[in-house]
Amino acid sequence: MSRLPIVSTMLFATLYCPNLVLAQQDSSLTPPALSGHVTANGVELTWTAEEGAVRYDLWVWNGARGWQQLGGNTMIGTSSMHTDAAGGMACWYTVRTVNADREPGPYSSRLSVSVPVWSQ
Repeated sequence: MSRLPIVSTMLFATLYCPNLVLAQQDSSLTPPALSGHVTANGVELTWTAEEGAVRYDLWVWNGARGWQQLGGNTMIGTSSMHTDAAGGMACWYTVRTVNADREPGPYSSRLSVSVPVWSQ
């Protein structure tokens, strides 16, 4: 029986999610519930407002570019439109709360969205 090396979560995050900065988390914050759907303009994303949050970090993953933050560090609302989601693209999204001390909460569950190729 061959032995497979066990890769720690931290190592996995460093290797495969380098843009998701691992910072001290505020354990009193709860992860938002993330949902989304495809529209003619892209992917419309919404999430629940969470107590203690002063802003949100929204991230998207696609295989070509890896994890990219959407909306920068100024997102205070609970919705966003990902207009760069092109037809035929598969994306994963996650969001987290950030408190007044700039400490992030845990990430939401990942949301997988496949953008169809629209017929003309």
